[in-house]
Amino acid sequence: MPASPPSPSTARVIAALGALVDAREARMLRALDTLSPQERAVFVLLGHGMRTKQVAHELAISAKTVETHLARLRVKLRDW
Repeated sequence: MPASPPSPSTARVIAALGALVDAREARMLRALDTLSPQERAVFVLLGHGMRTKQVAHELAISAKTVETHLARLRVKLRDW
């Protein structure tokens, strides 16, 4: 037996939530577009669970440079 359609009020809530998700995703994508290639690499490696020293070794940069990129990431990505 097919499910009945949602009530008009439920449909409005679903549409509003969808719009919020779409807006948040758009903000996230715009923020990611502002990252430099090095910031993006740091972001990805940290996202994979690497520690600062591991990221530094992987990218052949100092741990201090990784920390600088991380600070910039926090600023650039704080709104999403």
